[in-house]
Formats: sequence, C-alpha cells, structure tokens
Amino acid sequence: MTAAELFNARFGRVEDAIQLKVPDRVPVLTNFRYFASKYAGLTAASAFYDAEGWMAANKKVILDFQPDLYYAPLTDSGKAYEILGLKQVRWPGHGVPVNASHQFVEGEYMKADEYDKFLEDVSGYALTTYLPRLCAALEPLSSIPSFKTLLFGNPGLIQLAVTLARPEVEQALQSLIRASIGRINSLSPEKHPGTLPSSGLTTCHRQLSCPKLCCSSRKNRLHFIVYRRTPRWHARRQPGPVFQTTSW
Repeated sequence: MTAAELFNARFGRVEDAIQLKVPDRVPVLTNFRYFASKYAGLTAASAFYDAEGWMAANKKVILDFQPDLYYAPLTDSGKAYEILGLKQVRWPGHGVPVNASHQFVEGEYMKADEYDKFLEDVSGYALTTYLPRLCAALEPLSSIPSFKTLLFGNPGLIQLAVTLARPEVEQALQSLIRASIGRINSLSPEKHPGTLPSSGLTTCHRQLSCPKLCCSSRKNRLHFIVYRRTPRWHARRQPGPVFQTTSW
C-alpha cells in the first residue's frame, strides 16, 4: 500500500469507531511516553533535558510500531522547571532517578478556606497565591496588588508599577522570561520540523468535547491530526474537525 492508502485506511478506521460503526479492525491509539526513550537507548530524563534526542526517539518508536493514532510526545523542559523552582513535580533527573517516571508532590497548593477568594478573582488568585506556592522563583508575585485596584485609575496604576519595580518581583518576572526562552529554544520548529506544541495534553483528554491532539503514522512519515471527543453518554459521537499538518 502507498503512504496515502495507509493514511486513508487508518483515518477511516478511526472515523468509523468514532461514529460507532464497525471498523475493519480495532484502531490502535498509543501513548508511548517514557518507553520511547528506553526503546531508543536513552534515559527517561531525555524527555526533559535532550529535546532533539527525545523527539528522534519518538519518531523511531512511531515508525517502527505503526499505530493508527499517537499522542503528541511530552515536551516539557527540565531546565525551565529548574529556573522556576517548580515544587509540584519531581521529574527524571531532578528528584527521581534518570530512568524513573515523574512524580507529583501532593502539597496543599489551594487551602480549604480559599474558595471564596478563588471564585471572586480567579486570575488574581492564580497569579498571587497559587503560582507562588508552586514555584519558589515566583514567591515574590504574592505581593502584587489586586488588578481591581486599576479600576481606580492613577492610584491603582502607580501601586502596581511600584510593586513591579521591586527587585524581588522583577527577578521573579525575569525567571518566567528565562524559563520561556529556554523552552522555546529547545523546541523550536527549526530543530523539530513536523512537531506541534503539546502544553495541556496530559489534561486535555480528560475534558469533555475538548480537542485532542494526536498524530497518525504512515510509511516513513508522521502526520498530526486533531479530533474532538464528545461525552461517552451521547448516543452518537460526531467527529470534529480533522486536519493534517507538516509531516516528518
């Protein structure tokens, strides 16, 4: 079969399953995660510290196993996490052995008596309370005043400006910039053609009617597609938009 025929066969198989039809066989959706690094002879830490090796490992395992659909590979940056002083996760090479899986640190990042504060100002709570608890480098952000003060005009604006000018707050903001630049550089399209950013994928597939990013493999190429998952209790599932992007 040609590459186009293989792709169309896999695409049709998945579409039939989504629409509750009987496909020629059960579609295979894989999430290789850290197996990709082991299969390619790398450590699990490569997922966080060796972007080029990690993406090459994912390419190899996809082409060798030829699944119908494939979750976009994890693309987190250990260096960015280190810069931010992330306390919520321990990842391979930082807090756990290089060949271990990442671990979540179950801290009380939101306290029981803070729901009113959270509901009153979600953005403010996230910026000045939640993030400072998650990341050591962002603790100074807790001093930022509520953005509601900006509604008072000049006084609120000056108060915000004075706070942002404090050395410790400026350093926290610089940490965000450094973390962002480090991650962007390690995942630049020039280094990894055909890949798509996957922030939020680990939680995306748990939400209803939420786009899911996968990639479909065919002979010597990888193609990313997006489809929409609807609630299981729907009598019929309607497929969402599907499109193809740059290929390996």
